[in-house]
Amino acid sequence: MSITLPNVQLRELFGQWKKNIRPVKDFVNKSRYDFPTSYDNGIKRFVANIDYFYSNYLLVVIFFIAVAILTTPALLFVVLSSLSLSLFLFKKNTDRNVKIISHNIALNTTQQLRIVAVVSFVFFWLVGGTAALSWVVCMSVLFITAHAIAFNKEKMPQHDQPVILTEV
Repeated sequence: MSITLPNVQLRELFGQWKKNIRPVKDFVNKSRYDFPTSYDNGIKRFVANIDYFYSNYLLVVIFFIAVAILTTPALLFVVLSSLSLSLFLFKKNTDRNVKIISHNIALNTTQQLRIVAVVSFVFFWLVGGTAALSWVVCMSVLFITAHAIAFNKEKMPQHDQPVILTEV
């Protein structure tokens, strides 16, 4: 899948993020899970795993967001409606006068998108989006914290070291 981003910095950030996605078999291998021996060991393991698996953790958060949106039909409708309206306004890309209560008001595309964002937030709140958002945040924090503390990266084979073959 090819994604073209307009900003060079965004492209570099996306490329770096995509390059750092670790294989799923390394991420979920059950033989590499154990409890840390001490509090300090748990903190060190947490920090090391957050640095090592941050791209995978971002994918986990995206997965939880997708589950929350797809399992709530009203929320799915609001998200799709606001995205389609935003895309329509962005593609249109012309400054037009907007008629609000029989007054012509000149709004550029950015101002129109801001109005869509405010109205979308109101509908998001009305259909229970705050509950979905709190569920996503809680599940993400719980999963990422549990994985980062329980995963023992020291049990992983080192791929960076060269393999030395000796003749027997």
